[in-house]
Amino acid sequence: MKTQQPSWHCIANLGDINPETEGGQFLMVDKRGVYTPELWIFNLATWSTVDLIQCYEVKNEDFDFPAVSDNKYYMDKPSWFGKREQLKSVAETNGSDLYDLKNKLCSACPALRAEGYIMLVNSYGVENFDFYSDVKTPAETKLLCKKLIRQAAQADKWRDGI
Repeated sequence: MKTQQPSWHCIANLGDINPETEGGQFLMVDKRGVYTPELWIFNLATWSTVDLIQCYEVKNEDFDFPAVSDNKYYMDKPSWFGKREQLKSVAETNGSDLYDLKNKLCSACPALRAEGYIMLVNSYGVENFDFYSDVKTPAETKLLCKKLIRQAAQADKWRDGI
């Protein structure tokens, strides 16, 4: 049986305007809508991919509100990063507040969720998430960055109704 492979498309450049030299973050969606949106992070020739799993508010009186779970089948237990004090620390480190971070991680909107995951990655490092890494040559990086920036610009025009 053949499985549907993702058809990734960049809908936003969330990082620097010159990602091939300064690093970048790209919001990717599967055009078929089968796969979870991803955050592609580029830093010094290494590309890392983080799944933007939607979080849920923990509904359990044993944990201080707010807490979040990244597992919809176990919404009574916080994820490894989802306890109140952890979220508060991450938010403050990134110039945000606890409820803003919680709302972003629990959002159905992939762009808002990406902002929340960027805060988590800034605090914990990409290696602590379900991620994939790939090393590209400078020429490959330049081509890929140009392609993703072009796709993001097309997505902006589509959203703006142009």
